[in-house]
Amino acid sequence: MRNEAGIAPAVQEPMLLDLMSLRARFCPRVSVLATGQMPLAAMHVDSGRSLWQPTRYQPLAPVVVTWVTGEESQRLRHYPPRTYEELMERYGRRMGRAMVEAYTQDGLLSHMELQWIFLTSIATVSRALDWYQRQHQVILPCPGTVLDMGRTLTHKDLIVRLHLQGMSVLEIARHTYHHPRSVDAYLKALDSVLILHLYGLPPHLMARALGRGETLVYEYLDLIDRHLKDVEAMRDYLRGRGVRLPAELSQHA
Repeated sequence: MRNEAGIAPAVQEPMLLDLMSLRARFCPRVSVLATGQMPLAAMHVDSGRSLWQPTRYQPLAPVVVTWVTGEESQRLRHYPPRTYEELMERYGRRMGRAMVEAYTQDGLLSHMELQWIFLTSIATVSRALDWYQRQHQVILPCPGTVLDMGRTLTHKDLIVRLHLQGMSVLEIARHTYHHPRSVDAYLKALDSVLILHLYGLPPHLMARALGRGETLVYEYLDLIDRHLKDVEAMRDYLRGRGVRLPAELSQHA
């Protein structure tokens, strides 16, 4: 190595150890994998800081996920799903497990990656995950929920609803696989829109004042309309969040 690349002897051993470590993480030996497990490189949870860069420059996380267990294999062989609901439940459970396993290893699996992991269409992936999340009232960790790459409102809706049910920020973070800072950011954004709504500010001016998109403002207004039905409920919510409003303030919008 020294003769071919001009690398000093003091650097050779640390470099080799680093390379061995990287290979072991990204390409583990078959002997260390359980039946039904597979290694892959997934989008890193810190990719949100570099989404503007081409994919090849974004950080990746080496993960090992379980696409099928021995028990699931036996069940699929002897008791194949007979209804649409059974099919969605089994697919959703397996895909959800893989997503959570990747997330605990700092990785995020997209629908496209799940498509080839489970050898099915992306439409089936979307339907199965939607079914599983609705049935079990969870939000699975993927780029669209953790990094907000998608434009879905589902995770915001669930976060607000769980908060109104009395869950703390940490409890909501565990339930939805979000970072506590992200949960707090959603709730603070809701507070801001709600205050301006009570003052009667039009949505386009709310977006201007908050430096947010008008579409996002309308999403929060929809949440307010569904979960906080009247002015007194809005005021009670803000009091619970530590916001003190003038007694004469009423909703003008």
